[in-house]
Amino acid sequence: MKKINIFIYVLMTLSFFILTLKADQNNPKLDELFKNIQDTNSENEMAMLTSKIWEIWYEATDNDTQILFDRGADLLENNLYEQSLTMFNNVVSESPDFAEGWNKRATVHFLMGNYDKSIKDIDRTLSLEPRHFGALDGLGLIYYELENYSEAIRVYQRLLVIMPHSSNAKRMLETINDKFV
Repeated sequence: MKKINIFIYVLMTLSFFILTLKADQNNPKLDELFKNIQDTNSENEMAMLTSKIWEIWYEATDNDTQILFDRGADLLENNLYEQSLTMFNNVVSESPDFAEGWNKRATVHFLMGNYDKSIKDIDRTLSLEPRHFGALDGLGLIYYELENYSEAIRVYQRLLVIMPHSSNAKRMLETINDKFV
């Protein structure tokens, strides 16, 4: 009987550990990936590292949220914004600590021209994952679209702190500086 209790305890501990590892922005692998991004100046290596980060960020902490998230992403990919927005509303309602749910909803709002709502969702994303380069890039694009170039510059400079060799962020800063100056 004692062996069964120990087995159940070990099984529960392992299950908790596995669930914790799956938790998007809380995954301990992220720190090493972000460190490697800081250290590389290879575009290919940076692309591989960012891809691994996106894979982690796309993992919800539970199956129900994952199903909603994947459905919303499919709808978004097919330009079905209203339906996608409904899915991501459900995602953030069900899992308010899932940063990528907020980021995807921000993306839908951006594509629908709802910049104020997108900014609010990006703020929530960044409060959960301050290193979220996708959210920062989206925020920079919003400020660029709104012709608030000084804020766009500030955001892309912040992005370069996270990804110092990002050619996209550098290119956006050049574009903005050309318009701003």
